[in-house]
Amino acid sequence: MSSQKKIPVIKYLDPSAYGLPCGWIVEERCRISPKTSKASDKYYYEPETQKKFRSLKAALEHLEGKKKDGVQKVQESSTSKSKFSSSTKTRKTRRRSSDFAIALKEDNVEGLTMEATYLNETVVQSKVRGNGSQGFISPHLSVAEKIVQRKTNIAYSLSTIEDKLLAYVFLKSDLSEILVDYDQDHGIRSDFNTLLPHKWVVDTIINLVAYQLNTSEKKYKGQRMTRSYLPTIFAQQMLGTNANVSKALEIYTSRYFSTLENTSKIFIPLNDLDHWFLCVINLQQEEVYILDSLPINRRKKERVDMVTSITSALCLSNLAKYNVQHFPISGPNWVPTQDNGWDCGLYVIKFMQMLDDTPPISIFNLVVDNSNEFRRKLVIDLVLDDNNKVKQYILNQLNKEP
Repeated sequence: MSSQKKIPVIKYLDPSAYGLPCGWIVEERCRISPKTSKASDKYYYEPETQKKFRSLKAALEHLEGKKKDGVQKVQESSTSKSKFSSSTKTRKTRRRSSDFAIALKEDNVEGLTMEATYLNETVVQSKVRGNGSQGFISPHLSVAEKIVQRKTNIAYSLSTIEDKLLAYVFLKSDLSEILVDYDQDHGIRSDFNTLLPHKWVVDTIINLVAYQLNTSEKKYKGQRMTRSYLPTIFAQQMLGTNANVSKALEIYTSRYFSTLENTSKIFIPLNDLDHWFLCVINLQQEEVYILDSLPINRRKKERVDMVTSITSALCLSNLAKYNVQHFPISGPNWVPTQDNGWDCGLYVIKFMQMLDDTPPISIFNLVVDNSNEFRRKLVIDLVLDDNNKVKQYILNQLNKEP
């Protein structure tokens, strides 16, 4: 009787909950030994160096050491520059996250009140005071964007209705209120709260975007090769322990695989231990791609096995004539990598939205270069979508707001 090797369950946690800056990865690994199965170990990874810390204390001490080094360098630089110029105090320093407080002090900002954009999942409003005037800064701006606002003294680029919408979505207390209704797919406020910064995006958001993309593709039917975007539940049912593959294929074949003659690609979101990645079946080039924004060597085989199971099962559908199960599976080297432990869902969405060509014309089109801005845009695009049945109701509610 052969015994299977147990694989530890790995979770990625919010670094801000442990006092670590954005970009750090906090990994919780559950022990597999029967005697210690309820225990777990946490590891902390610095994003710039990928250095691993086995305790939070060690990670915080490392950050404190870097901070002291940064202060010393700034002081040395200040002393050196004062020898050459006593009349000017303009200095240029790199705005690294660890030196942010130092940079503010250098700029001699008076009357600047800056709070965390989000605190305990609640939006916090911030104001900037200077030159005797007050100006409201949208609570949905990141800290870096607030600094730009202060320097340029310009209004936030969002329209008034969009700014109100973001406040409506994130500040109201009714977590069960439906914000997007697409008949078969809908999203409530608790789903949209996962679009707050540093949050892991839930499957509902990915499914709503998939619905949007499928609806958009219908416009091009008969004009060009189209793409098909499956919901996350498809892979879950195909890979579940009690999966009824035949029943699942029957349901999704009629909705997504009915007309494959003009289909170029099929997009399938998958989840491995709370990590989202994307499977792309390229019917024209007869290849299968795994687009993974946070590849981990120890999970590579498991993720390939998940994709293999799905492509093998698809031979039971009307995809059988394509011999999808024999398509080579690869992880392209042009896939960008996320720099934190929570943006995997955003990358899956970005891949689905932007992957028109394989490989893409520009890899930069696939990079989520501003996570907070991308999250805000998703909220606006989904709630204000013309196909959203509750759009008008929400707009009416916004009009009542002062």
